[in-house]
Amino acid sequence: MELPAETTRHHQHNSMPGHASVVVPVIDTRNGWAVHAIAGNRALYRPWTDSFQQPRKPQQLAEEFSRVWQPRWLYVADLDGIIDGQPQTSSWPCLPGDGPRILMDAGFREIDDVLTAVNLGYEVILGTESLPSMAWLQELIVRLEDSQRLWISLDFRQGQWQAPAEFQQLGLTDFISQLSNWSMTHWIVLDLADVGQGTGGSTAEQIRLLRETLEKSSRNWKHPAESYQSRLAQSCQHGTQVVPTERTPTILAGGGMRTAQDVLQLQTQGVSGVLVATALMTGTITPDQFAPLRMP
Repeated sequence: MELPAETTRHHQHNSMPGHASVVVPVIDTRNGWAVHAIAGNRALYRPWTDSFQQPRKPQQLAEEFSRVWQPRWLYVADLDGIIDGQPQTSSWPCLPGDGPRILMDAGFREIDDVLTAVNLGYEVILGTESLPSMAWLQELIVRLEDSQRLWISLDFRQGQWQAPAEFQQLGLTDFISQLSNWSMTHWIVLDLADVGQGTGGSTAEQIRLLRETLEKSSRNWKHPAESYQSRLAQSCQHGTQVVPTERTPTILAGGGMRTAQDVLQLQTQGVSGVLVATALMTGTITPDQFAPLRMP
């Protein structure tokens, strides 16, 4: 399915409404094709097709979304990596350096795979539903040395946090606090049950909890290298020290967006970008719709 003609014409007139920039297009990939995500039931995902009923490639959609929406971020979910643990890097879209930053979710389970993705120019999404452990995440942050290339996705399903037992035992609030203390500032809030369902979104409470927790923990930042190096050397006092600082978090959220007004309403909850997939592909949400709208 091609993006709506009216959307393309709007871009050609170079009058992109400012509020439209909050949209973060989402591309789900499976077996090399761009697929339609529905309620997180990944076994039922089917390829998006063009006007000739031909399956669409992720690269095609990435280029169209970049041209039509001029977004700051583009979210890509590699379902081969998430479901099977076999990321298909050959089907990851690439865009010019002046294009949107591509956030890659491939169900990363190996630190070296994360480092490879970062070296290829991607920012990496780490979903709580598939994170291996706190120790794994701590070691990754230390080895990467640039936590700004990482995004933590708080995954929910009908309001229930999706995470391994270790994180469930710690609790959502303490999990957020710990990662904030480890310098994590990029967050995503997503309820998988909303995806492709046109619910209008259901993550307001989770976004509020995240924001409040981050505000409380913002003064306690220290790099995990401190505690990590204490396991490697006897004197952690001589390890890497980072001065605590105030940091402004970046929060993306979405799932089930029906209208441009839904997008703007979610933005009022303090998010920097709103994830949208199905409504962009079907033409339910277009850049033109943002022109007459204002945030409440």
